[in-house]
Amino acid sequence: MKVHLEDSRCASCHRHMDPIGFAFQNFDLSGRWRDVEHHSYHRKELDGKIEWRGKGETRPVDTLGQLPNGEEFSSYAEFKEQLVKHYLDDIVRGVLKRLTLYGTGRSPNVLDLKTIDGIMEAHRGKGYRLGDLTKSLVASPIFRDHR
Repeated sequence: MKVHLEDSRCASCHRHMDPIGFAFQNFDLSGRWRDVEHHSYHRKELDGKIEWRGKGETRPVDTLGQLPNGEEFSSYAEFKEQLVKHYLDDIVRGVLKRLTLYGTGRSPNVLDLKTIDGIMEAHRGKGYRLGDLTKSLVASPIFRDHR
């Protein structure tokens, strides 16, 4: 990581992404939960399923990180809490924009973004349930009108 931060071509992205990535350190190469990291890993395959087995010395997983606005976390659970507390609107807006792109085959335009903001406002107090958001999006002018 230090090498990436010293190279200006790499550092522009790594400076922002690496601190967030520590939240996911508890997941191994196969996506399974782990509490320790091994010095190295070897691949094992059985019936088409890949498994990574740790070898060598272990150390506790380092999950200390920081979100873009400076919020710190020390575990995956704290990371999720911070995302919901500080970035939920950004996440929901991103999901609705991607659903618009997927469903219409085009990126949302200015009018679509205004509609998305209205959908978010209508569902903000209801916990942003994905099914309800999707129904509102599909029933909106974004999908009804061909702009």
